[in-house]
Amino acid sequence: MMKLIKSESEHQAALARLDELFDLDPAPGTAESDEIDVLALLIEAYEKEAFPIDLPSPVEAVKFRMEQQGLAQKDLVPYIGSKSKVSEVLSGKRALSLNMIRKLHEGLGIPYDVLMQNQVPIDLPREVDWCAFPLQEMRKRGLFGQINETYVNIKEYAEELVGGFFSKVPGASQSAPALLRSTAHATSNSKVDDPYALWAWKAETMFKAAQLHCGTYDQEVLTPIFFRDLATLSTETDGPIKAMQVLSAVGVRAVVVPKYEGTYLDGAAFLLADGQPVVALTLRYNRLDNFWFTLLHELAHVRLHLTEDNRWILDNLDDLGLDKMEEEANELAQNSLIPPELWTGVIADEHDVYNVAKEAKVHPAIVAGRIRHEKGDHARFTHVVKEPVKHYFSGN
Repeated sequence: MMKLIKSESEHQAALARLDELFDLDPAPGTAESDEIDVLALLIEAYEKEAFPIDLPSPVEAVKFRMEQQGLAQKDLVPYIGSKSKVSEVLSGKRALSLNMIRKLHEGLGIPYDVLMQNQVPIDLPREVDWCAFPLQEMRKRGLFGQINETYVNIKEYAEELVGGFFSKVPGASQSAPALLRSTAHATSNSKVDDPYALWAWKAETMFKAAQLHCGTYDQEVLTPIFFRDLATLSTETDGPIKAMQVLSAVGVRAVVVPKYEGTYLDGAAFLLADGQPVVALTLRYNRLDNFWFTLLHELAHVRLHLTEDNRWILDNLDDLGLDKMEEEANELAQNSLIPPELWTGVIADEHDVYNVAKEAKVHPAIVAGRIRHEKGDHARFTHVVKEPVKHYFSGN
């Protein structure tokens, strides 16, 4: 009984047997003739797997098609863009862009599987304006990795660079804003975020959050006592770092990702593709009071509002047009930082700031920041709130 060929010795034995059968020249329909047919199939299957034929390189395929059709370099201009670009592509100094690949496939019939070698498959809408992404900033942040020197003009390769990064981030391609706003709750604000910059920020935040090691999330851990204990870490020298570590330990991924130009975010709460919650801060305002309020505000959204139907909440905390969801998050954050029984809203001087902070067991900047916000007087207690926070996360 014949079986699949799995080794070179079996392959050689099958070839020898096939030679013997050919020498017999059996008549059609005989057992020997049938054996020849089966052996040929088994040998072909083994050889396809053991000795695959390499595809030609994309450039080799283009040159072959030029030779077949008698095309000169100038004939490739409609597909590649200019005489100089054609020359650079054929000499290997410029990579084929996805736009070039589509045109070469559609115009010259070169198969996609040949042209797309070493390209990342991208499943995103064709109507995306790839050049509208903040490409240089994304490059500076290392999101594109080491860019090949054949990527001569970064805008020309925007689709493969951004799409390649998105392919590493589950859910990134589905996180496009309204363009973006249809997929996220966002506080309404008079300053409209650049949608492509916001999309880039969301994707980067998802990517960085997914890299973190953290515990298993249990919503029941996020009790009022947990919120209060987290707030008291503000009195410690490395409180911001400890707070992020505590959140990771209970399964809430916490990241700092600076905002992009053209966006006005303070933070966000969202669910990763696997359902794990994330709080993300931009540190748009480099102040300790802003850090602690934003962190508690986003954590409140995790506890109260994130669901499968409401996976993203984006916050600009300068916004005054708050809805019920934001009011609830504000209340939980404020009460966690300064318990209601300790807050009268009457802060006459710096002495009062430090007394309330001591009673609430929080950093004085939190008290000063709240009274400044409530009174709309941002000139008060500037030296109390001026303590920066970005240096804790300088590696981000």
